[in-house]
Amino acid sequence: MSTNPVQVVASIVPRSVEAGRALAHSARMRGADCIEFRLDRWKDPSSVAALLRGSAGPTITACRVPSDGGTYEGDADERRRLLQAAVEAGTTWIDLEHWEPYCPPRDSGVRVLRSFHRLGAAPRDLVGIVDRMAASEPDMMKVTLRAYDAADLESLLEVQARRYRMPLVAFLAGEPGLPSRFLAVLSGAPFIYCRAANEVATAPGQPDLFEAIERYRVRTLRQRARFWGLAGSPVAHSLGMRLHNHLVRYIKSAPTYLPFDTKEPERLLKVLEGYGPSFAGLSVTAPLKQAFAAHCDSLSNAARRCGAVNTVVFDGSKLRGENSDVVGIRGALREALPSATTLYGKRALVVGGGGSARAAVVALQDLDAEVALAVRTRQGIRTFAEAQSVPLFPIDGKAFEAFAPDVIVHATPVGQGDPRGVDGACIIEERWLRPGMIVLDLVYTPVLTPLIARAMRVGAHAVTGLAMFLHQAREQIRLVLDQRPPSIAELRRLLGPLGHQALVYRGRDDD
Repeated sequence: MSTNPVQVVASIVPRSVEAGRALAHSARMRGADCIEFRLDRWKDPSSVAALLRGSAGPTITACRVPSDGGTYEGDADERRRLLQAAVEAGTTWIDLEHWEPYCPPRDSGVRVLRSFHRLGAAPRDLVGIVDRMAASEPDMMKVTLRAYDAADLESLLEVQARRYRMPLVAFLAGEPGLPSRFLAVLSGAPFIYCRAANEVATAPGQPDLFEAIERYRVRTLRQRARFWGLAGSPVAHSLGMRLHNHLVRYIKSAPTYLPFDTKEPERLLKVLEGYGPSFAGLSVTAPLKQAFAAHCDSLSNAARRCGAVNTVVFDGSKLRGENSDVVGIRGALREALPSATTLYGKRALVVGGGGSARAAVVALQDLDAEVALAVRTRQGIRTFAEAQSVPLFPIDGKAFEAFAPDVIVHATPVGQGDPRGVDGACIIEERWLRPGMIVLDLVYTPVLTPLIARAMRVGAHAVTGLAMFLHQAREQIRLVLDQRPPSIAELRRLLGPLGHQALVYRGRDDD
């Protein structure tokens, strides 16, 4: 098992010696251990020495053609002269494609990294290609494929499972491939490639230095360490990466938490189960909460009642589906009930028909409220509503007039990530709200949503999605990590300034 810390590599495509030196210095100041100089835009071999000798510390030199994901379009002989100039200038590593016949002499002191890049469909004979690279006895190998879904991780499993005599760095390019870069480290890769801050990525999906070092704590990763993450599409909006990757402040053994952007839950679970005990479980977000439930070996009572999961726990052989959304919604609503423990005698209207809406129904029933659902379409929700004895209404003013709710839970994604903030989209009109009612918006990015702003204006008790997020996250920590979770106040501190925002804006009682 590897115990050596990973080397953080900053990839740079400089246009000049001066620009390259400046970028390299900046990257090292931000934490890079090694600089990869991509000479794709280079023409003059004589200036390569000036570039490399002006960069203190380890370097990798590469020059990649378009078919390998690069931009170099000069002739092959000129490209090899650039690479030879890097060898003569004393680069630490020379990156040579699997097809490249050029190789520096063994006594040059330069280490050889043989690489294979395919940013289209993965080749059928990937193992054969890597075996042939290994036969040339490089000092290290690198394999980069393209990801269109996080489940594309399966294309790397066979290669990663082989035991080569030299280290292997194998990962997926593209935004859905981001977790593969960290899983490669957990599989023994000694390098992780990043982009320097404010610098264009040299490959799609590269994390920047701050993200890799600070958010994902890549320097603390060791081979076969545990990990968990968030599955759904999209996942970039989630606060989970920020919260759970800082849990180490309170739980020293807290594993890395990764984003799995996927539309293929069954394939993703199969891949992640292949990591064995290293895989701890998943949080699940829209639109996959119902789909993941179908692929669990067992379901908790709450998950069974909802027909949806937002948490998957892996015990090394079986997948257990849980629903911490129910706990999260109960906890958030209780933030607005300082002197009461139930909603007995209150009418609660849930707006939406997805997995979060189902969890809201179950949570409200647990709090003894009379519950109804307002949906755009009855398709897909009718069976659940009948099983829970919940009436269905359309999302319009008549539903609010007929049911006259005391509590509203908004459980659709409308408003999520809307840069217009309180002026953005909202499907619940202000005239449907009144003083004294409780309004919970499950959207938490932004925290102050248009619905929360409208509820505050009329004097309702506005409960933010941040409250629900924190309560459900605390329950997920307990379930997946089997640890005593930090308090809500401690979790808020992990979010920095965002955690200082109010969980509840108290209104006034309705006369």
